Amino acid sequence: MTLKENTLFDNRYKLMRKLGEGGYSEVWYVEDTFAKIKLALKIFLPSAQLDERGIELFRNEFTVIYNLNHSNLLKCTYLGVADGCPYLVMPYYEGGSAENLVGKCDESTCWAFLHDVSAGLAHLHDQHPPIIHQDIKPDNILIDKGKYIITDFGISFNMKNALAGDVEEEVVKGTKPYMPPEKFQQDSAPLMAGDIWALGASAFELITGHLPFKNGGLDQKEETPIPSLPDQYSEELRALITQCLDFHPWERPFAKDVEQLAGMKMPRKGQRTGDIELSKSSDGKKRKSGLLIALVAAVVLGVIALVTVKFIRGKEPMPQENVSIALSDQTAGNADSTLEASQPTSPKTEEHPVSLSSESSGLPAVNGKSGQGGSTTTTTSTAKESNQSKSAPRTEPSNGLIEKAKNNKKSEPKQTDYDDVGGEE
Repeated sequence: MTLKENTLFDNRYKLMRKLGEGGYSEVWYVEDTFAKIKLALKIFLPSAQLDERGIELFRNEFTVIYNLNHSNLLKCTYLGVADGCPYLVMPYYEGGSAENLVGKCDESTCWAFLHDVSAGLAHLHDQHPPIIHQDIKPDNILIDKGKYIITDFGISFNMKNALAGDVEEEVVKGTKPYMPPEKFQQDSAPLMAGDIWALGASAFELITGHLPFKNGGLDQKEETPIPSLPDQYSEELRALITQCLDFHPWERPFAKDVEQLAGMKMPRKGQRTGDIELSKSSDGKKRKSGLLIALVAAVVLGVIALVTVKFIRGKEPMPQENVSIALSDQTAGNADSTLEASQPTSPKTEEHPVSLSSESSGLPAVNGKSGQGGSTTTTTSTAKESNQSKSAPRTEPSNGLIEKAKNNKKSEPKQTDYDDVGGEE
């Protein structure tokens, strides 16, 4: 099938402009002549028309990706078939792809890119079984009002084989610079760590304007070192990208690790003062609330004073109570205070910082070591455990990036009232 501008596809979609193409598909900017809206259409072009089995396979895989709901994953809204060619209907984003940012990415933009893409990958990797993208690159990351959205996921190698065997080689050739070293092993299985390597290569390209390796991980297999990043970027950012590009899969961070660290480094909106959160639109109410708390505190102090007098004058000593009052003054213009009065209790246990643990399994050997699989378990004091397939243990990031960032974070002013950036499941 040959696609041309200003022609009608499937008797409904007017092809306005080609947005991109790959070895087995083309993406078009179209007008839905029925709904009168602009959309993006991804049309798969097999070497021969798909038979009923191929269409059924495509339908099953579409069902899986359709049920993936996350703000950093592109939502396909419809699957159709025209003349044996399946196609997906998707929203159109005027911001284009991250390919437009290559060589123009400052530090804050890079942290946002790493956060959003890793958040989307974490959601894919959390599925059972995990969904591995296998083609992360700037051209597959769309931009919508400052948010980065992963596209072109969910089509397995089985589906690609159904589209065309010889086309498969073209797809691999086109994404070679973003392929991790283990991908060049014979009969290698896809790993979640491979997506992380591609994310590191993409971030490196956005910053420097060129790829870290011309031939992807194949150059690493020939012991080519990871190039240095410009000194104008922070040590933490450079260390994270370098770790994502580690030769060994088990040494790379999990997607959730990258999301957490990047989330701590992204710019925030609003401020947090003391122990009481102050929102932008509640200035008067917060001041009144602070005065009320101060008044209550004064009354309690008076009651305590009377009780103390009775203790002194009483003939029989009264049992003493351990009363603790904590007052925290707020910034100028605020009289907010906090009061805590308690009976003697067992010492409170200080809340521990977030701990990250990971397990992985069943990966092909790389340089005599078994690689980290594609599963992760992240535990916090309040978060749910995410169970995935177990694999050979993988060490925590060797440079302690996340713990280091947390320690640095303690010395920074706390903030609040910022827009959550990340995924919703």
